[in-house]
Amino acid sequence: HALKKGAGGVAAEGGGGEGGGDSLEVVVSLRMCADCHSFFAGTSRLLATSIAVHEPHCLHVFDQEGRCSCCACGGGSSLKGDEAAMLELIKRRAAEEARTKLEEIIAKESRGKAREMARAS
Repeated sequence: HALKKGAGGVAAEGGGGEGGGDSLEVVVSLRMCADCHSFFAGTSRLLATSIAVHEPHCLHVFDQEGRCSCCACGGGSSLKGDEAAMLELIKRRAAEEARTKLEEIIAKESRGKAREMARAS
């Protein structure tokens, strides 16, 4: 489950939310996965801001300490676990982006070498 495909990825890329002030609101059309839930919990704690995530049938309100109001986490969650999960998601996403960039560079260099060889012949 890549973060960039879920609600957390949309918010991380700056879409789907309304900023302004001490809180952030995000509206999603599907139910959040566990990774996205952890992302929002960790983000609210790291930014010291509340985040409201509106799902079709549920409202998640993450307070400035990273606790969520939803029943799935009993009104609170392990902040250390959420932060670790969020960092792991960020690392995975960074690794995916680095791999993509590297593949682009290699392809560009290969095309350049092929052109040089064609000119030399």
